[in-house]
Amino acid sequence: MKFKKRKTFIFDLDDTLIWNAYDYSDILAEFYFYLRRKITPSCPYITDLMNLQREIDEKYTTKRGFNFRRFPLSLAKTYKQICEDTGIDYCQNIADGCYKIGMKTFTLPNTEMVEGAKDCLEFLINKDDELLLLTKGYKSIQQKKIDKFDLGKYFSEISITLRAKDSILFQEISDKRDKNFVYSVGNSQSSDILPALDAGLKAIYIPWEGGWNFNNHKLVHEHLKKFKRIDEIVKNYEKL
Repeated sequence: MKFKKRKTFIFDLDDTLIWNAYDYSDILAEFYFYLRRKITPSCPYITDLMNLQREIDEKYTTKRGFNFRRFPLSLAKTYKQICEDTGIDYCQNIADGCYKIGMKTFTLPNTEMVEGAKDCLEFLINKDDELLLLTKGYKSIQQKKIDKFDLGKYFSEISITLRAKDSILFQEISDKRDKNFVYSVGNSQSSDILPALDAGLKAIYIPWEGGWNFNNHKLVHEHLKKFKRIDEIVKNYEKL
């Protein structure tokens, strides 16, 4: 009798199993309308405002590293920069309002699961495969997301880390497992795919960039599968 080799899937959380970037988009829209009410006519056009916030956010990340206060602070700093650029008076109450809007990102009011994600997890569990969760972020924040959708029941191990997802981390997680049957599943080349491939694992890349073009993702590797939707794992399971 031929026995099936058990597969191990290491899942990313944000924008792989649950939507995260959409929550930030909602908050950025609220931030824009807030400033438009408070500092018209000095409020920049929405695209200029978003570009300024992104620039400030990236500088803060480079200087301070990963910190959950980074995003709300970037909104307050964006307002401060607008004041400096336009010469309008800086108001601490408005800055505090910007910060409070940014903090709403972590209250999970609109977070939803990615379409097909739960069906995919249930399918793999029914196949008696091993599911692991590897997510980067603050434990208190990420655990809220996991609990909201009762995701803990699917995973034999859950790792919430502030470490960069590098090849060493994937090697540690896949230790004592047959790497020919270990798959990293995620939406980020830099965090979920490339380090897993470098560690000798297989990878399933499901890119999401808000209107991304699938054909623009030219990454090719013999141990890589690229799907447009997470439920394609189910459809292509026997080909993995």
